Amino acid sequence: MRRLVRWPSAVLALIWIALSLGCDTTPHARPPQWTAVEITDAAKVAGKWEGILRRTPQNKRNDLVALIIEPDGQFRFTSVRTIGILSGEGTFAIKDGKLTFSSDRGTINAGLFEADGKRMLKAEGIASDGMTYSSELTPIP
Repeated sequence: MRRLVRWPSAVLALIWIALSLGCDTTPHARPPQWTAVEITDAAKVAGKWEGILRRTPQNKRNDLVALIIEPDGQFRFTSVRTIGILSGEGTFAIKDGKLTFSSDRGTINAGLFEADGKRMLKAEGIASDGMTYSSELTPIP
């Protein structure tokens, strides 16, 4: 009778150990909580920024875009694509705490966000042909 009691106890103990080892008990990192930050001066966002450029309607591939902002608000961007280079330049204005740019080729609006000591520019644009673009850019040291 004693052997019958030990066997089920051993099986239950093995099942419990197997289940315990299979469970992930490490805490998961929560995504950062980005907070909008008002841009009062272009110098606050001056520097090199980089991110993925997404188009709507969506293309099969997204492209890398590089943006350089000078302290006086002058900017230039370049995105190397499989069909050629998309580039532009101009001067950002500051409106309602965001960067804005408008020309006959399109418009760009960008806002600054911060989380956990990191910064990000969320940019949206629309070209004169109606194609829309968006990107989340991070500073390049």
